[in-house]
Formats: sequence, C-alpha cells, structure tokens
Amino acid sequence: MRTLLYQGHISTMIQFAKELNLVFPNAQQMNRGGQVTSEIIETCRAHDFTDVVLVHENRGVPDGYKT
Repeated sequence: MRTLLYQGHISTMIQFAKELNLVFPNAQQMNRGGQVTSEIIETCRAHDFTDVVLVHENRGVPDGYKT
C-alpha cells in the first residue's frame, strides 16, 4: 500500500498528484492539510502503510517531493 499526499487545492498540484498516481499503482491520494511530517508518518505507521510520498509546491508549481 502506498500513500501520496499533497498540500493545497491548486489545480496544477492536483493534476501533478493524479499523474503520480499513474506511476504508483494502488496509491491513495490525500490532501496533507496542515499536518506536519511527523504526524503524517505516525498516522501511516499506525495504518500499516508501506510508503509515503509528500509532494511540495512553490506558488502553485510542484517543485519537489520526499519519500
């Protein structure tokens, strides 16, 4: 099971996350909201997720990710 999290409702981020879903089959796409990374990791561990990808953006343009 994989998780793909992104922050924001900007259309370019949503489209980028959808494209990453094609790369990671069976991924669950979620809005990160205001959660900090440590909270996300703890939640994923508690629910037996195997991988986490956090997508970052700068002014609406995806500019990085963490795995």
